[in-house]
Amino acid sequence: MVNTTRQKIQYEKALFIQRVVAFFIDIFFVTFISSLVIFPFTDSESLEKLTTQNTNVTNQYLSQEIDANTYMNQSMDISYEIAKQSGLNTIITITIYILYYVVFQFYNKGKTFGKQIMKIRVISKNSEELTLNQLLFRAFLVNSILVDIIILLFAIFGTKDIYSLGVSIFMVIQYIFIIISAIMVGYRKDRCGIHDFVAHTEVIRCTIKEKELEVCEN
Repeated sequence: MVNTTRQKIQYEKALFIQRVVAFFIDIFFVTFISSLVIFPFTDSESLEKLTTQNTNVTNQYLSQEIDANTYMNQSMDISYEIAKQSGLNTIITITIYILYYVVFQFYNKGKTFGKQIMKIRVISKNSEELTLNQLLFRAFLVNSILVDIIILLFAIFGTKDIYSLGVSIFMVIQYIFIIISAIMVGYRKDRCGIHDFVAHTEVIRCTIKEKELEVCEN
């Protein structure tokens, strides 16, 4: 007589609210860490002057001292200078994002701190082990890493006009992507956003939904 036991484990999909809360916890955490790391490399005096200039331009526009076209041109000039001076900071921030959302999440079994708090994690949809490439694809899309890299390249190698156009286009694309993905996660049965389809991943709760046992006797 041979007893064969087959165990099938199914997981519940992570709730929309769990993913949203985890998303914002992670943003807060990684932003805080990034600010601490980049602080020694920041030219605070120059950035403070540019920030003050931007505030003055905004106040002039609000008080109707300058028209909208002048405001846009001067604001873009200042934003371009800030981006160029913050190039190293941006590189450090992107590196931290990759270490957190890709490397740390991979070695922590698909969980960031936000996901760990909300008791959810990322798994591979193809029933194989989650890979670094899958997490990299997810992070590039949903955590804005790809857009940040593109904007950085525009700031370093492009002119002010190219930078301004690039920022406008890719920021709009990123916002649309996040909105569409949020709607998909909220209303689709499989709770998958665009980044999940691209990376072949899904987000589940860290609790087992059910176990099905089949016992065969011969």
